[in-house]
Amino acid sequence: MSRLSDEEQASPISNLDSTADQMDEKQALDGPRAPPRAAEPLIQRYLANPKFLLPLMAAVFLAAAYFNDFLSKRADVDLTDSYEWFSPRSLFLDQSLDERVNRILSSSPLIDTHVDLPILARGMYQNHIYADNFSIPFANGGLYGHVDIPRLTSGKLGGVFWSVFTVCPAASLDPDETFRDAVYYESIHDTIQQIDVMKRIVRSHPQKLVFATSAAEFERVFTSSGGRKIASVLGIEGLHQIGNSPAAIRLFYEVGVRYITLTHNCNNLFADGAVVNAPHWNGLNPTLGPALIREFNRLGMLVDLSHVSPATMRDVLAITKAPVIFSHSSAYALTPHPRNVPDDVLHLVKRNGGVVQVVFAPDFVTQTGDGKATLADVADHVMHIAETIGWDHVGFGSDYDGIGATPVGLEDISKYPDLISELLRRGVADGDVKKATGKNVLRVWKATEAVAARLQREGIEELEDAVPKMHW
Repeated sequence: MSRLSDEEQASPISNLDSTADQMDEKQALDGPRAPPRAAEPLIQRYLANPKFLLPLMAAVFLAAAYFNDFLSKRADVDLTDSYEWFSPRSLFLDQSLDERVNRILSSSPLIDTHVDLPILARGMYQNHIYADNFSIPFANGGLYGHVDIPRLTSGKLGGVFWSVFTVCPAASLDPDETFRDAVYYESIHDTIQQIDVMKRIVRSHPQKLVFATSAAEFERVFTSSGGRKIASVLGIEGLHQIGNSPAAIRLFYEVGVRYITLTHNCNNLFADGAVVNAPHWNGLNPTLGPALIREFNRLGMLVDLSHVSPATMRDVLAITKAPVIFSHSSAYALTPHPRNVPDDVLHLVKRNGGVVQVVFAPDFVTQTGDGKATLADVADHVMHIAETIGWDHVGFGSDYDGIGATPVGLEDISKYPDLISELLRRGVADGDVKKATGKNVLRVWKATEAVAARLQREGIEELEDAVPKMHW
């Protein structure tokens, strides 16, 4: 221990001054001293430290993501597509394609707008659906064709528009035919039988199939069953099936028909078809055609433009007040078949708010001209339509049970998840896939119902039949 000098002991103040001088010298060397710092709040200290901030951000995102995931699985909640990036799987996990497909199809219905099971039942089984050769394989698997209950389940279908189809009368193919009522009597008779057989098939399988006659009913079937039941709707494939009678359209609507294709492979009293020897009207019948479209709009019947000529497409899109559907057609730009939709018409569909449901028929999707097609060809058509007019205007209408051959990879209705996987593999967002799988069709259906409600409030009258005068 050092000893203080007598002078230092006698003068403590001078000692303090010396110490202060030393501190001043040090400050001069070190620079000005910062003012005393107040104690930082604990949260501020943590937020300023990356060691704490990054885990905190991850925890917040995970909480939001899993809450979103929980809501997305609830049947009564429909989250907007813009928030789908909050999925924990898409954010933090390596989500497989199968997981994404399951997530999409469990939260939003997959709808096929054209399945021809009724004509298969007629042609192969004479509409005897209770016979063992139909009822057992339809319920348990192995039915001839492309569709049965197990394959519908494997395909994760949420809804189907069952096509009620009868062939064009032979006389209607005569270029000199004047569309006499008598030509179509058998067609309307057969249509009634086909509506009946499909309704009996649905009623026979209540554990899986449930009728829906409105977009709201359709959605309730899906949500109330957690996607386990398939909403079933009827569509008619050609105006030759109404017997030239607008009254038949209204009666068909009453029994559950919700779309009618304007033609099949024949012209009729109202419009020209695509696959015919020559046009008759060069589009719509200029008098009856517009009147019939107005009746569709007033009634709430979806206008289906598959099978019609391009001129008919353009005529209808110029006058309809409701969005249209193409229940089973593809892109003419990729496969120039008369059954497909030209690009200029696609742009009219976008303006109209309608939707083109891509068909799987090999001749309509092959790009090689050899009649052979693959799942990738179908995906190409979906992508072309989406890239041309947007994901709000494309969907699926397979034509299963109505086509003799199928694309490789889409051999039957159970293969739908593989098609969804292909779209995801090509980089399509989950939200856009949901639009194509069913949201677009439901949007068009709701819009058609809204137009009908407005026209009925306005007092638009029904289109009446041209009934000949009776001679008493």
